[in-house]
Amino acid sequence: MALKTMRVIGLMGAIGCGKGAVADILAKDYGFNSIATGNLVREEVTKRGLKPSREVTTKVSEELRRKDPAYFIKAAIKQIKESNWDKVVIDGIRLPIDVKTFKQAFPEIIFIMVKVHPEKRFKRMKLRARPGFPETFKKFLEHERLEIEEFNLHETWKAASRVINNEGSLNDLRTQVIEMLEDLRWT
Repeated sequence: MALKTMRVIGLMGAIGCGKGAVADILAKDYGFNSIATGNLVREEVTKRGLKPSREVTTKVSEELRRKDPAYFIKAAIKQIKESNWDKVVIDGIRLPIDVKTFKQAFPEIIFIMVKVHPEKRFKRMKLRARPGFPETFKKFLEHERLEIEEFNLHETWKAASRVINNEGSLNDLRTQVIEMLEDLRWT
């Protein structure tokens, strides 16, 4: 009996770039199981009986990452390994330790960077209307700068072997995902 091949994609990119949209395409159109690291954090917040605002989720995330920097990544890996999945996409690779931990668990993982200009990301994030979101573009850029520094995102993003440009329509994005899967010979 042949071992099944595990196909794992890790999505990374700045806030509002469309990682979730790529994950949705992979899940709905290609049968990938999807794990969003942000949802793992929000689940922890809810378990504690707290309201999942950006401030609260950040605080809980920081607390758990102080105990173990790869806390949420290890939770995702555990979920994947306990499943019978053969295709999985992880939305939200943020820290260099995330990259290292996933590579140790799944050496064949493909990291994909989703890119969009800041102005478009700001508009998309305003439409989401999540609590605690910066109300001006200037504050958005400052928040992003601090997040990039705090999480060392530039180092994380170096792990991406592929880039998806999400400047266009949802159909443009879907076309890029299809082309990427064909290039990987995963269709």
